[in-house]
Amino acid sequence: MVILDTNVLLAAQKPGETPPHLDDLDDLRISCLSYAEMRIGLHTVATVSAYEDRRARLEAIEQVFGKGLPFDDMCVGAYERVLQLVVRHGGDARANRFDRMIGATALAHGAILVTRNLADFRAMEGLITIIER
Repeated sequence: MVILDTNVLLAAQKPGETPPHLDDLDDLRISCLSYAEMRIGLHTVATVSAYEDRRARLEAIEQVFGKGLPFDDMCVGAYERVLQLVVRHGGDARANRFDRMIGATALAHGAILVTRNLADFRAMEGLITIIER
C-alpha cells in the first residue's frame, strides 16, 4: 500500500505543475486527513474563481480515490510513536500536525508514504518508508 501526501495529490491536479510519476507504484491510497487539508484550502482563497478551481480539483481527486483511509485508533497509537520520536529529537509536538498524522496513518497501515516535501516528514525517517516524487 502507498499513501499519497496531500502535496502529491494537488500537484497531479494543478495546471502548470509537473505531475508526480506514480506509474511504478501499486495500491495508491489517500488519508481522510488530505481531504481535510484540501477543504481548509477551499476557505483560504481570496476569489470565487480560485475557490471554484480548488473545489474542482478536490472533486476530481475524490472521484479517483473515493473515501480516504480513516484516522482511527490504530493511527492514534502510531501518532503517539511519531510524537515521541519528534520530541526526543527536540521537535515541537504541536507543529506539522496534518503531516505527522498522515505519516502516522502510513505507519499504522505499514504503507509507503509518497510526498513532494521530505522535510515535512524528516522526523519520521526510520519509522516509515518515505519516497519523494
